[in-house]
Amino acid sequence: MPPKKRGRKPKKKVEKGPPKKRGRKPKGGKIIKVSDIKKKKPEYKPNIILHLKTSNNDNYKQELTSIEYNPEIKEPEAFNINHNKINILQFEEIVKKKKEKQNIIIEKKEKIPIKNKSRELWTKLNNLKKNLKLDNISDKSSHCFWCTCFFDNPTIYIPKNIVEDTVEVYGCFCSPECALSFLKNEKIDTSTLWNRYSLLNNIYGKIYNYDKNIKPAPSPYYTLDKFLGSLTIQEYRKLLKNDRLILIVDKPLSKIMPEIYEENNEEPKIMNNLLDNKKQKSNKYKLKSKEIFKTKTDILKNSFNVI
Repeated sequence: MPPKKRGRKPKKKVEKGPPKKRGRKPKGGKIIKVSDIKKKKPEYKPNIILHLKTSNNDNYKQELTSIEYNPEIKEPEAFNINHNKINILQFEEIVKKKKEKQNIIIEKKEKIPIKNKSRELWTKLNNLKKNLKLDNISDKSSHCFWCTCFFDNPTIYIPKNIVEDTVEVYGCFCSPECALSFLKNEKIDTSTLWNRYSLLNNIYGKIYNYDKNIKPAPSPYYTLDKFLGSLTIQEYRKLLKNDRLILIVDKPLSKIMPEIYEENNEEPKIMNNLLDNKKQKSNKYKLKSKEIFKTKTDILKNSFNVI
């Protein structure tokens, strides 16, 4: 057996790797080294030279064949308008077509008296009152209350409150964004507004799988082409699907900062003429009182008759 070695064992040297990168990763694209970029080499096309067996005599022969001499020369004829008018000038006779008279039949409508019109109007109003009171309005196709355009999808309502697992709603809208913008323009308390807004998020956020809160739609009066805007209803509804919030501000926003105002202690006398320089100006205060100043002796005399 070989004798045991004494002392500490030598430490194994561990090779250190490259240092770790610190800090956040850049938000841009990947960082590519200059050595990794492959440059495209331009393709060089060789110049091709053709050696043709031709001579200058061949070109000279071709030029001579193109030019030929004709000894027969025709005599030129003088121009005559009468003979050549039909052959040279092309014209057509304009025939005016007579318009056929159409017999227009105008059907005269019988004039309905004003009394019957007013009766029909009041009967319609009374029927509408009954239907609104009993909640018997038919589910007919209606336009959106906010963007005022037709839609095919099921109607979206603004929830008012929840009573015994039933939700009371009102309105008729094409999207939850239009419903929210209509809700924000209503003249109601802030507490009721936020209560209805939370109900709108809870109900329609689950149906449409919204990750964030519903954002309001922009005003249609300055965006749609049917009013003063330039967008169609399809483009307007595509804007609602984006993450950006579009607002239409009537006036430009401006910061109101306070002003520093300096004022003297001397207040101008409003009753006097400030433009008159003849009178002497005095800034002294004058006290006027009707009561006479009384001393202690005077008070004792009046009250106790003591001298």
